[in-house]
Amino acid sequence: MYDTIIIGAGISGLAAAWQLRNRNILVLEKEPVPGGRIKTCTSHGISYDLGAVFGFSAASVPFPFKSEMIAEPDPLGLWYQGSLYSGTGVITCIAGVNSGLRLEARLVLLKLMDGGLPDYDTISPECLRILNAFFQVIHPGEMRDYILSRHIDAFCKHDSAHFVGGNKVVIDAFCGELASTPCQIRLNTAVTAIKQEDDAVQVTCLHNEIPSVYYAKTVIVTAPTPVVLKIIHQADEPSRTFLESLRYGSGIVVALGLKNVITPAFSYLVTPDLTTNTILRQQTQSPDVKVLILYYTGDKAEKLQSKNDQTIIDDAITALRIIGVSLDRADSLIFSDIHRWEHLGPVITQELYGAWNNDAARPMSRVFLGGEYTHVDPQNPLPYGMMPAAASGTTQAQAVQQFLAEEEAAAVRFVPEFLTDVFIYQLTDNRPIFRKRTEEGTIAFYGLILQATQDMKLCRYLLDCSVDGLWEYQQGFGVTAEDSALVLEGLWSVDLPATTLLPHLRKLIEAFYNAEQGAFHTVLQGRAAYWHGPSGDATSLAGHLLQCIAPDEFTDIIASCRSYLLQTQGVEGAWRSKWFPETLVPTWYAVRLLISDYQANKEAIDRAVNYTLNRQSPKGCWNNSIIDTSAALLLLKTVNRLQPENEKTDTTLFTRIEKASTWLISEQATDGRRGEPLLYYWFEEQSPCPDLIPGLRLFYHCSDKGKISAAWAKLALAEPV
Repeated sequence: MYDTIIIGAGISGLAAAWQLRNRNILVLEKEPVPGGRIKTCTSHGISYDLGAVFGFSAASVPFPFKSEMIAEPDPLGLWYQGSLYSGTGVITCIAGVNSGLRLEARLVLLKLMDGGLPDYDTISPECLRILNAFFQVIHPGEMRDYILSRHIDAFCKHDSAHFVGGNKVVIDAFCGELASTPCQIRLNTAVTAIKQEDDAVQVTCLHNEIPSVYYAKTVIVTAPTPVVLKIIHQADEPSRTFLESLRYGSGIVVALGLKNVITPAFSYLVTPDLTTNTILRQQTQSPDVKVLILYYTGDKAEKLQSKNDQTIIDDAITALRIIGVSLDRADSLIFSDIHRWEHLGPVITQELYGAWNNDAARPMSRVFLGGEYTHVDPQNPLPYGMMPAAASGTTQAQAVQQFLAEEEAAAVRFVPEFLTDVFIYQLTDNRPIFRKRTEEGTIAFYGLILQATQDMKLCRYLLDCSVDGLWEYQQGFGVTAEDSALVLEGLWSVDLPATTLLPHLRKLIEAFYNAEQGAFHTVLQGRAAYWHGPSGDATSLAGHLLQCIAPDEFTDIIASCRSYLLQTQGVEGAWRSKWFPETLVPTWYAVRLLISDYQANKEAIDRAVNYTLNRQSPKGCWNNSIIDTSAALLLLKTVNRLQPENEKTDTTLFTRIEKASTWLISEQATDGRRGEPLLYYWFEEQSPCPDLIPGLRLFYHCSDKGKISAAWAKLALAEPV
């Protein structure tokens, strides 16, 4: 059984395959060649595209990629009422027709730039016809049928630079890279049905007309929605409604190779008065040869669907003659080609994309929809084109990765062990009295261990331990800011999406952040009086999380956390903790947040570094402690790495780091060492008669059993210098 079957070897399917290249995957393509709507042909040594024509961005290819491109610097054009109007932009083309049309078009543009919907019923039919012509350079429908944010596409000038070898060079590059991976690509294989079972998906297909059945844990479908509906018969909501509602515009593309022919100068030309929609003029490596690509979309394509290919090619030649291309010589036309597209592109309506629901791309729990139409940025919905198609394949592959990882983690449940030995003393007026020894620590510090181990079973366990979005030190102890932050940092370290972590961050702020003090509290009430009030540890940990995951959303809170830490630094340069027995762990946490704004906090950071260096023993360690040494090493490595070169004053810093690393390695620290002090805290129980009987005070001395110190050491040794 495959991990994933990808249906469609277009740019979306191949991008998904690349993302999943280390998995056991199979790509099924009904055509004899990969590419999907990228259809590059060659004639007389000239490559040309009959599908996606505008060049793909080389920067969007997820691996090193270079291919020669041909720029098309000529202006864009408008053929209208028998004349060619050229310009550097849409408005300048329209201005050539008459000033009244220019003013109308400009008012429409200003309205759109203000976020408003133009009143298309009051715009002159002439202006609307021309704007729709420019809109249909990339869209197969009418402006007014699209979501408002796309209307402005009518005013965009598109870069028509193109690869010498056509867009097929991108497909070839993906296939070449995938050839050295476990990925298999099967061509001439048409999928006829997809059926989800309990723990697998059955994919039925015809390979060279021979029926075959494959099974996979997950499936990514990159075909257009009408094809999806034919092969998936029981899609869940809201996916079914989306699939049934999405409409496509059809299209016809004609390519003509011309030799020794003079053509008007334009990169592309819109033709509202002709049977065509758009004509692209492409230079080639032969100075005497040009390729003219003519697009028929929407209603214009529908009118020609019943015509034979030669009739449509003749229509294209007539259109070229009308705009002034001389084809009188017998050898002027060196080749012609045509392709019909039933599903050229989706119509991006407000109803489908105005309030996009990601669940629409999930027709079944194990089936994911790739293809351009599922790549939706709520701020700029453009689920159409090669780059959105590639991005959708990547996004859906990432969703598959997460699904498989969670399923694999669930297959073997993580069983936690107690991480600490705990010695409990009763505090009296005379002396502490030992009460008992027990074990604790089954949640919070596993966040630190997750950072060190990247164990996805542990990740799943910690997610399951959430109490209303936050976390405890131990089941039943109640959530705290520090415990929640430790877990969240672990979850962030295994690349859980920010969208998954943000709700927890907001709960952390709501539960424990005090805006007046600009700091986080461990708890807001209960336990003991000294638990209350701002906590430097909580503030450092939470501020760092906010800085890492959503710095733009929480700018003010992050700044207030830094400010609080600057106010609470000790005169010797360290920070003290309510919980940790030494200063090096809280000092590391504080410096880690402050150094994200190094110049503003340089003085405090320098004092912390000097404090840390002054306490290093000749052996290279701190307090003969793995945890303290690891915290100090993390601090020194981070400062050494992030400090600007011209700010570095201690020439021995690298030597100190090397000495500390050597000590940790010599102690076999990554295997852990039992008995190291970890936490101190106490609880105060209320007395029913406080005037006669004092409340019971219990002091907890927690020692690491070895796994926590091992995690600290792994993180410290792995941190780059």
